[in-house]
Amino acid sequence: MKQNIRILGIDDAPFDRFRQKTSLLIFTLMRLDFTVEGFERKEVVIDGTDSTLAIEEVMSQGIGKNADLVMADGITFCGFNICDFRDVNDRTGTPVISVTRREPDITSMMRAIEKHHPNRRLALEILERSSVSRLDLSAKKTVYVNVFGIGLQEAKRVIVNATKTGIMPEPVRLSHLIGTGLFKSRTN
Repeated sequence: MKQNIRILGIDDAPFDRFRQKTSLLIFTLMRLDFTVEGFERKEVVIDGTDSTLAIEEVMSQGIGKNADLVMADGITFCGFNICDFRDVNDRTGTPVISVTRREPDITSMMRAIEKHHPNRRLALEILERSSVSRLDLSAKKTVYVNVFGIGLQEAKRVIVNATKTGIMPEPVRLSHLIGTGLFKSRTN
């Protein structure tokens, strides 16, 4: 992978499950030298099935066209709108890293999907295809990742180089901050 890659960071905006049917995915395009090149947002259904399509649209028609790598905060957005990142990688050819601070409780997730998700079969299928790996970034920093189209050691190198403060890489952290700000402005 080249030196100063462009990373498309993705996170969802907070939402009020009782007052909203949709929420936002926030996309930040940032180079590895922390230069921000753009932002975009897409509306998706809370607990829906449209996050994969929304991400693929941004990859083909939006700021994601220029991304060398996709990095997201986990694989679930806006409740249990589970993204099929294997499909995103297959369709776009762009490597994907989903990263979380805590190890996902897959068993609890599966139970919740069985109970509440409108498209249980698809959601469970995507979840079953995911493969969570523990990555020790340093003696005190550990994350859990799903990787598609990139090896674990290369993913570790990218995560370490894309992290400025804390544990989350900057493109994802910035998408999170923007989503939080948009949510607060919508509820005031």
